[in-house]
Amino acid sequence: MEKCLWGVERIKSEVAVPVLRVALERHRGNRAYMQIMATLINFGATDLVGLAVSELASRRVQNGREKYSEGNLARAVCGAVDGDHWRMLAPLVSHPNVLVRRAVFERLREMRLPESAPELAAGLDDTDLHVQYLAGMTLVEIWKPPGDLAPGVGVFAEEREKCVEAWKALAREHGVYPPRAR
Repeated sequence: MEKCLWGVERIKSEVAVPVLRVALERHRGNRAYMQIMATLINFGATDLVGLAVSELASRRVQNGREKYSEGNLARAVCGAVDGDHWRMLAPLVSHPNVLVRRAVFERLREMRLPESAPELAAGLDDTDLHVQYLAGMTLVEIWKPPGDLAPGVGVFAEEREKCVEAWKALAREHGVYPPRAR
């Protein structure tokens, strides 16, 4: 099935979308389901974005291949979500799969919306270095504070705790840290 999906993705024809919608129904509940849904969203089937977010928020997979499929679906969802609908991503900020969280924080950084500051502040407590960096740098880019709170990746890797504490202090100043349960 996976090889078939890659072939269909290359076709990108009007025929592919109806065929994939039929396949989506047939493969509900397995890994192919997430791959098919990601492909459909990438083809512009934005009506599936809400379903995909619900699917991601409710899944708790353990094996590596399914985590990879979740990451693909999250990237497709994030690519389809615009600034007016960014709140759809909020349930995925604390997702157990780091690939999903990274996709969400990458999209939040691209959008740089001040109203996403509470979700970004939650990323400062993440266990993943990449998520913490994206969250902190986005807050700095949104608020543009005085001082040097925008370290390069190398400096951040060496002085992670110091940088995160500075970003948390900035978030406290703006009233979004510690994150509140939503």
